[in-house]
Amino acid sequence: MCGLIIKTLQGKSSRARWHPECVEQYNIIYNPSLARKHIWKRDRGECAECGDVMPKRSRAQDLKWHVDHIHPLYEQKGLQFEQLDLSYWEEDNLQTLCQPCHAEKSAQEAASRAKEKKLK
Repeated sequence: MCGLIIKTLQGKSSRARWHPECVEQYNIIYNPSLARKHIWKRDRGECAECGDVMPKRSRAQDLKWHVDHIHPLYEQKGLQFEQLDLSYWEEDNLQTLCQPCHAEKSAQEAASRAKEKKLK
């Protein structure tokens, strides 16, 4: 990911031989399950909006937590792969939100999109 490939003695490259930071970044971008675990651990389950601490697992709807993209993914909608900004999937653009806060943020974003669409 950093562009500095670590080569084996035979000259072959392998993700297993990447820098640990690069492997972590790759996994956050391309493996949603690992990203979810990493973000919960980083944030210690604390909602970035209200500060409530969510359990790692819960069946109760009001105790569920979500990994939210701070800059919403809809901004990337319709782009070709070559045009995508992968920073939307990087750790710095991810946060832990409780279910109520995530629903409120999503509703605000949807209202904003509708308003923009109406103005066009």
